[in-house]
Amino acid sequence: PPAIKTISLSLNAFNADIPLVGLVLAESLYHSTPFNTRTNSNLWCTPENSFIVFTASSTSTNPFVNANAVHTFWKLCIPFNFKSLEILFDEKESTEIKEKLLSKYKDIKKVSILDLLNDADEKIKKFGEYVYNKVFVNYTAKQWNIPIEQVDTSVINRVPVLLGYDDRYFQDKYQFMPKNGYNEIFQNMLNNSNIEVRTSVDAKDIINIKNGEVFLNGNKFLGKVIYTGPLDELFDYEYGPLPYRSLNLKFEDKKENYYQPSSVVNYPNDNEYTRITEFKYLSNQIIEGDTTILKEYPLTYDYRNSEHVPYYAIFNDDNIKLYEKYRLKTSNIKNLYLCGRLAEYKYYNMDAVVRRALDLFEEIKGE
Repeated sequence: PPAIKTISLSLNAFNADIPLVGLVLAESLYHSTPFNTRTNSNLWCTPENSFIVFTASSTSTNPFVNANAVHTFWKLCIPFNFKSLEILFDEKESTEIKEKLLSKYKDIKKVSILDLLNDADEKIKKFGEYVYNKVFVNYTAKQWNIPIEQVDTSVINRVPVLLGYDDRYFQDKYQFMPKNGYNEIFQNMLNNSNIEVRTSVDAKDIINIKNGEVFLNGNKFLGKVIYTGPLDELFDYEYGPLPYRSLNLKFEDKKENYYQPSSVVNYPNDNEYTRITEFKYLSNQIIEGDTTILKEYPLTYDYRNSEHVPYYAIFNDDNIKLYEKYRLKTSNIKNLYLCGRLAEYKYYNMDAVVRRALDLFEEIKGE
């Protein structure tokens, strides 16, 4: 049976009713977000899906999720795009930069800030340096608590520079929100007589590994086990804890129709929090005079602190080597499978981790 450590059935994606406001928060503890993907899959993109009903997808003229960055003097679209460029530069200079970008990166809709920094064209390079310093440097240092030079390039590349006017945070073809919240997905999936759900239970109280074998409630278990928790925790931190960044999430109710101009506003340079999410933009609920926001304060994860949650794996050579030591301990356990951000120490997006789970299911089914 699945042992679910967190209180909600849906682990780190759930919706919560806020009694004072009456607002349903479609929330993911990794960040409030729609389900977005480029893949046209029956799992998530058609009415035939038996687990969930989604709302309509977004369009470029009616962005489902867009984001701003607040600086001392400006509000910019994030990811940085031509609208942002035109706010910061006068018409002549912004036109010249746009022309150079479109000429250099033909048929490309987005480009890494790292590519701009290394571009041979001096104008493009200086533009890249400007964006890098205004948008990336301080935000990244605040989020990861290390200089940006030490942050893995895969993390930096998650937020590209867009070569156009599309101001959506995601540019994927399909972008949906669950019509009745994320809870419904997990409740429907678990609504089966063959599934026993235990909440408020630590998996370590049920499962342990001895001499390369899985034990369940103290007895050797030969069935399939899919583990999605932190791998260092499974092995009692034998080689030391894997580093993560965590978040302190603070909700606030506001007596106004809307608190900010978009669903997500990032704060690269000012304030201790990195961003604020306003949920009414995501749920499309109309509630006059009330709204709920969420402020995200980054913090260093401490596995000894029961209130800390490991959100983001910190990628560097030492940490990846440490993870590999733990993973090697599972390589000869044929009935143990690792899946997800924590168990695989990866930075999965939501659609990618769903795809990973489905692929793993097919793999197990074919054995």
